[in-house]
Amino acid sequence: MPSARITDQQVSLYINARKKNSQVLAAAKAGISERSARRIDSAPSLPSQNPRRYWRSRVDPFLKVWDSEVIPLLKSAPNLMAITLLRKLQDDHPDDFPDGTLRTLQRHIRQWRALEGPAKEVFFPQDHAPGQLGLSDFTSMAELRITIASVPFAHILYHFVLAFSRWEHVDYTQDQAGGD
Repeated sequence: MPSARITDQQVSLYINARKKNSQVLAAAKAGISERSARRIDSAPSLPSQNPRRYWRSRVDPFLKVWDSEVIPLLKSAPNLMAITLLRKLQDDHPDDFPDGTLRTLQRHIRQWRALEGPAKEVFFPQDHAPGQLGLSDFTSMAELRITIASVPFAHILYHFVLAFSRWEHVDYTQDQAGGD
């Protein structure tokens, strides 16, 4: 399974450590695997001098069913997980999709969602600095028809919140207009 590419600095560190240590120890000091160390020993060039491979090395296992089965399922339920789709394909096509193809299917689905999937919700996070923003609101409570000793209590609530700390204060005042 591929991980981060080996850097020229790691190769240089490995080569210097290899002069005095075993291959296993030099690889550990450079932070690479023994297999990578064997590949470096047999390679004539640095990793930065080797072109990156962008082509497929195997036939796509989902080529036959992608357009006819997988995409309609993704369009009907865009949040389906790749493992769910793989199990469905395994039920419909026994012996065609082993468990080892899950990662390939996940990559295909991630790419489909990025290019053709449902739009993501636009979200703008708000950053409130301390002491800069306070929110206040007046609410008329006349619609609630609150009574005290059978006398209507028409009042207005005042609500104040500091945005950063979320400290709140509520107070009321008698509604002089007597209602709405």
